[in-house]
Amino acid sequence: MLKIDIQNLRKITNAFLEEGKAVYAPRPLGMGDFAFDRIENHEDFQIEGFVNTLLPPKEIFFRQMETIGRFGWKKKGLCEDVEPEIEDKVLLGIRPCDLEGLLLIDAFYDRVGADMPYKRRREKTFIIAYACPEPAVTCFCVETDSGPWAKRGFDWQLHWLDEGIYLLEV
Repeated sequence: MLKIDIQNLRKITNAFLEEGKAVYAPRPLGMGDFAFDRIENHEDFQIEGFVNTLLPPKEIFFRQMETIGRFGWKKKGLCEDVEPEIEDKVLLGIRPCDLEGLLLIDAFYDRVGADMPYKRRREKTFIIAYACPEPAVTCFCVETDSGPWAKRGFDWQLHWLDEGIYLLEV
């Protein structure tokens, strides 16, 4: 474990961006709501001050629209598979309950046969979880054993120590 402040976390985030990785992190939408969004600048995210995002981060792995095939008369046949572009990415600030949800989706696809674009997106994602300092009254993570801190499925996990200061679990 390592003690890290928000400025150093932003420097690490900038290093991921300079490596060409897509970084998805919580951003304020207004009226107290937050959503995971692709950030272009290491200053554009916030991981404190809210319980959870408006939409779960699984949206990053399941595209709303994606071309997976083309139909038409070709010499090879009627259908042509299209490989979706899969980017290297970092998911920063995922809460333990949302991470557990991703792990349940992983387990489902391991049993029934993988949705390959989903599986490749998961494999190419570096996950930085954010342990909840205190579960909200609306949370049920303790009852489902999915929080307030993650037990599995992350590459790094941040634990809140004080405003802008974290314990980094690797």
